[in-house]
Amino acid sequence: MLLHSVPNPHRNSPRSSMSLLRPIVLLMVLVLCGATFVGCNSNSGDEAIVEDPFQWTWVGNDFFNETQESIFIWNSSLTDVVLVEFKGDPFEGLVNVRVFDGAGLRIFDEDYQSLGLVDIRETDFTAPALAGNWTIKIDLTNVTGDLRVIVTSL
Repeated sequence: MLLHSVPNPHRNSPRSSMSLLRPIVLLMVLVLCGATFVGCNSNSGDEAIVEDPFQWTWVGNDFFNETQESIFIWNSSLTDVVLVEFKGDPFEGLVNVRVFDGAGLRIFDEDYQSLGLVDIRETDFTAPALAGNWTIKIDLTNVTGDLRVIVTSL
């Protein structure tokens, strides 16, 4: 029996070339999209909260280009003016800290911004406050570094 090859009319056609390129193009798109979203709300750091009725502490370490909004509820026994301490060791980016007291009134709203060259330590005071369930909001925008926020009595 004599075998002979039959030429494939689709072998060099544009359609077969495109079908070979399709998986490569798809892979490239996935890689590029993945690279684009690295660092956008990626939860790159470690966060911890320590609280009792008279002091609330939030620590965020090892952030890298982090952008996120966090809301915390704290059952506070604090009244009157309260101390808010912010520390960045060092950090780069923008941090907004807002505190609402037991009546839901905003008693503190402050931005902290740094280019990452030095440690930042700031002590601020709230408006007079009422005890109860407090809401603390911490918004990070492109933050790299280590942070700490403490809300405590004077």
